[in-house]
Amino acid sequence: MAPAQNPLRLLDRYGVAGRRVIMTLGRLDAAERYKGIDEVLEVMPSLVHEMPDLVYLILGDADDRPRLESKAKALGLDQHVIFAGYIPEAEKADHYRLADAFVMPGRGVGFGLRAAIKEALIRLRGSQKELEYFSFERFVARWHALLSEEFESKIPLLRERSARSAG
Repeated sequence: MAPAQNPLRLLDRYGVAGRRVIMTLGRLDAAERYKGIDEVLEVMPSLVHEMPDLVYLILGDADDRPRLESKAKALGLDQHVIFAGYIPEAEKADHYRLADAFVMPGRGVGFGLRAAIKEALIRLRGSQKELEYFSFERFVARWHALLSEEFESKIPLLRERSARSAG
């Protein structure tokens, strides 16, 4: 199955046609700042310097949105950060397809986070083949391989249990 194309209506809605899009989807709650949106915003100026076509699409809404919007503006990112607000469940898959990468570098993941975020996002400039590793189809293939590997070793045990319970 081929990956779905970026939905044209969303490209138009956000004005991101021909631009690289990174995306975070989550509740913008002041109590949930650990999600790392601040950290992505803080590396955006240097990323934009290297990739002027980069856009950070932030999906979600709650009480921390005004603070994040002010921070993006203070960092001079008006043309590079889009706060899309609440996204209905039915539209989420299309939004994921719109993005070149999903980012949510939670704060609990250790040290060196800002440098790691920047390095990972710069790698978006890599070839399409590198990005294909993260495609839905490749994910499904890896997931199937993992399930097959896990359950193939258990099939004889399951058959034995089934035989005992039948007999």
